[in-house]
Order: sequence, then C-alpha cells, then structure tokens
Amino acid sequence: MYERVYGSGSATACNSFEWNGNIYTSSGTYVDTLVSSVGCDSVATLNLTVYYNDTSNVIVSHYEYCDTLWIENDSLTYEPIGSNATALTTDAIHYVIADQPTVNGCDSIIVVDLILNYTQYIYDTITVCGEFYWYSDTITQSGTHSQIFLGNDSTICDVIEILEVTVVPEYTDIVDTQVHCDSYVWIDGITYTASNNTASYTYQTSAGCDSTIHLDLTINYSSSPDSSTIDTLCVPYLWGTVIIDSVGTYTETFVNSLGCDSVHTVTIGSVLHNTEGTTIITACDVFEWDNTTYTSSGSYDKTYVNSVGCDSVHTLVLTIVNSNSGTSSETSCEFYVWGGDTLLSSGLYTDTLTNLDGCDSIATLNLVILSVPKSTETHITCDPYTWSVDGQTYTSSGMYSFTYINGAANGCDSIVTLDLTINTAPNVVATQIANSYSWEAIITDGVAPFIVTWVDPNAFTSNVSPLEPFVSGWFSVYVEDANGCISNIDSFYVDLPTSIAVEDIKELNIYPNPTSDYINVEFTSQNSLDYIIRIISSNGNDVYMKEINNLSGNYKSNIDLSRFSKGNYLIEISNGKDKIYKKLLLQ
Repeated sequence: MYERVYGSGSATACNSFEWNGNIYTSSGTYVDTLVSSVGCDSVATLNLTVYYNDTSNVIVSHYEYCDTLWIENDSLTYEPIGSNATALTTDAIHYVIADQPTVNGCDSIIVVDLILNYTQYIYDTITVCGEFYWYSDTITQSGTHSQIFLGNDSTICDVIEILEVTVVPEYTDIVDTQVHCDSYVWIDGITYTASNNTASYTYQTSAGCDSTIHLDLTINYSSSPDSSTIDTLCVPYLWGTVIIDSVGTYTETFVNSLGCDSVHTVTIGSVLHNTEGTTIITACDVFEWDNTTYTSSGSYDKTYVNSVGCDSVHTLVLTIVNSNSGTSSETSCEFYVWGGDTLLSSGLYTDTLTNLDGCDSIATLNLVILSVPKSTETHITCDPYTWSVDGQTYTSSGMYSFTYINGAANGCDSIVTLDLTINTAPNVVATQIANSYSWEAIITDGVAPFIVTWVDPNAFTSNVSPLEPFVSGWFSVYVEDANGCISNIDSFYVDLPTSIAVEDIKELNIYPNPTSDYINVEFTSQNSLDYIIRIISSNGNDVYMKEINNLSGNYKSNIDLSRFSKGNYLIEISNGKDKIYKKLLLQ
C-alpha cells in the first residue's frame, strides 16, 4: 500500500505565474492534487508572491522636441549618446521599459505623453531663361535645388525649401528650310515668289526667351503647257489619271523634274478598241495555262493582239487549293464514330476523304477504345424507394440506370443499374367482433403470414389476436407481412364499461414505479368484495394473478418481479364486473 504524497514550494513572479496549466495573477496559497508515480494522490501547495510592473513614472512632453525624442538611461535627450537609446517619432502615449527595474525585479515602465514638432518642407517649381539667382546660388542648369533654414532651438524645427528648376536657353537661332513651287507665304506674312536666304523673324518663346528664325527658301517653277495630236489610238487607254475611251481632247497635269506642275493636252483623231476577258479557275495543287504551270493562287494576265491590231488582255483568276493528309489520335469510351463508321476496338485506321476545297484528304486515325464500367444494384422494398445514386424516388418495380459522367478511373462514364422490386404493402382495418368487446384485424394485400401488432392507449403492444381490450380509449393496429412490409396504421376507439366506482376502492398506490425487482400494491376497499390482481405482459399474457376474498378495509402486498423480463406491464384490479388498470415499467 502506497501513501498520499504532500509537497509545497514558494515562487515569486512579475504580473502572473503559470503552475500546472493554471495562470495566477495575485499572491496567495494555491493547492493542486496530482497523481504520483505509483498512482496515488500527490497534493502540492504553492506559496505565491506576485509583484507588478511600475508605471508611476509619467513624462509629459508637448511641442518640446523636433521629429524625434530619445530616451536613454531613463532620461529624455535630444540626441543619443550610446547604442541602447529608444527613439520616439510619433505623437502618442508611449510605454518604454526603463533600464532600472523595480526593487522587486519587475519591469519599471516609463509612460511618455508625447507631442512633437516637425521639420517643415516647402516645394516650388520654376522655368527660367539662361540663369536664375536663388538666395546665394546662381542656377544655370535644370534640376532640384534646396535650402535649409535651421531652427534656433529644440522647439523650433528646420525649414527645408525645395525648388525644381527648368533652365531653357536665353536665346535660340533656328534655320527654317523650305522648298515650294512658284510662291510661298512665310510666318512673317510675306509672299515670296523667288528663292530667299536673307529673311529672318524674331519672337519670344513660351518661357519668355528670345528666338530668331532664318528663312532658307527655294522656289521652283511649273512647266509651260504642252499639246499634241494622236491620229488613231487603241482604247481604253490610261493617260496619267485620265481614261481615254473615245475621240476628243484631253488635259492632264503631270509633275516635272523639279516637282512642280506640267500641264499637257492631247487630241485623239480616231479610236480602235482593246478587248479583254476573265477566266475564274479553282484547281487542286497545280494548274497549267497556255504552257505555264501555276502552283499558287493569284491573278495572271496574258496579252494577245486582237483582229484590229489592239491588245487583247486575258486574265486568269486562279485559286489553288491543296490536297492534305493528317494523323490524329483519339481516345474514346466504348466506341468511336469516324467517317460514318462505328469503331469498337483500338487500332490504326485510314480513310480518303474530300476536304472542304474538294481535294483529296487522306486521314489516319490512331484510336484507343476504353471500356465503360457497369454495375448493378439490387433492392427489394415495400415503399417508394429513393435511390441514393440519382436522388430519384421510384414507386414501381423496374430496371433504372444512372450515368456518372467521367466517373470511371479511366475518365469514361460509369453506368450503374438499379434492379428494383417494390412489394405491395398490406392494408389493415380493425373490426369489432359482433356481440363482444373483442376486435379483429381484416387484412388485404401483402404476403402471408402476417404479424399483427395492437397498441393500447397506454402505448402497450400485443401480438395476440383477436384483441381483448382492458381499458377504454384509442387503440391502433398495424401488420407486417412475410416480405417485411409494414401496413397502414388503423386507429379505433374502445368504449368499455365504467371502472370500479370510487366508493368501492380508495387510496390506490402502486410503488416504486418504475421498478427493477418488486412493487408494493396498497388500497382500501370501502365494501366487502372479492378482488383479483393480475399483472399482464405487453403481449397480453398473465404473468401474475392473486385472488382476494371478502376484502373490507386496507390491503397491502409486496410482489416480486425480478424473474420477469424487462419491459412494459399492465396491473389490473377487478371485482368481477369492473376493472381498473395501471401502467408499470420494469427496468
């Protein structure tokens, strides 16, 4: 035998202490029961002292420092001396751990209520001619320049002015070279009709700087008009941009060698006519025309001489389309339709087709046929059946199928078939037997043999038919056939003679209820009567019966139920003509 173990210890902590999974934030004595190495209790006691951080050191600094406040050796400073200083750069309440801890060894925290002054930045831009004087600087090149105005102490910060300068030349000299025909109007508004290289024009740029432009002008001249006569011309004839197609005088403006106009006039005395024709051909791969072989599409002309000696131009509009061949690889599930044929097995197949252009197309197919997995589920049921595969509810027997798209491991569809048999459930009607209080079950449909189940108002069940009711109230009946199909539930009301009158029996008490082994039955009979006490099982059988003759006064009995099966029972107390029932649960 091992004994319980006791132990204690002391600890000191800052702010909080964790012990055996618990966090403690105040001093005190704490006890915890653990399990020792031999499986006995181990009672541990902790004497804990908790100290706390010191936050009493509060410093208020408003508008006393520029940009940064340093804390070093627990004091404020403008600039740090060593490497362990803490920099504060924002307006806020800051918490800084002091170098010197409290007397208890916990952190001493300096609370700084800080509002800083900040360096001021001023930005400006300017464009100048030549050079610019800014404070003490002479600026001659574009760029960014700055001036720093130092504050006079820690509370007045620096002012930094930044200037973006664009420097443009103070003076520019530009030559404007121009070439024109006959005349030119320059920016000075003068119309020049001869070449000139002495004119100039001075103006100010958008930056205010002077700029002079010198003119270098070349004037070329148009040619004098020219005219000619042609006695006979084959038409239509393209002359410049003019189409000559009949007798008459035509004028066209050309460009001379200097790039200026040259006006020409021609007079046509008589005309003969050219002829032309067009043939449109589409051929596969190659086409031969007038001893010339063509392998590409295009428009081709051949010029002949017609009967009057003029041109006869024949145009071939040719479209070359190509035969083609190709190999394709296909993987299909179960079968593959190709060229009107249904292929059922893997292999290499070829076919000569006609492509969209009407030429031969030799196709080669490398085909892999995959199998489609198929399975069958068989279900026999009595009710409409909801198939978990497709979520559909079926109300009649039959063969049903569902396809899992790409559901197989090889990527093919997977087909599941449901072989469903729905048996007809029985139908039951409760009918009272003539001239009695008994009831029988009238069964239609279903498959014999049947199991009949009666349920009384107290939820007791019985499989004994016909039913002999013990109490008044609503009863119900249902049946189960040989296929395991459950019928409808038929409810009916039973009206039995009144129970024992109140003056015959008083102070009825049955206890304990529920019970596991015995019950006590107590009551008082007001009159001298014979009684029978019965205990009835849920299937309607008597498991206990006792007769009491000429009872008048008090009655008490202890009944042993330990040999009976667990379940619901009914206690019946009768005097020969009237009965009273109580429900009993044996557990």
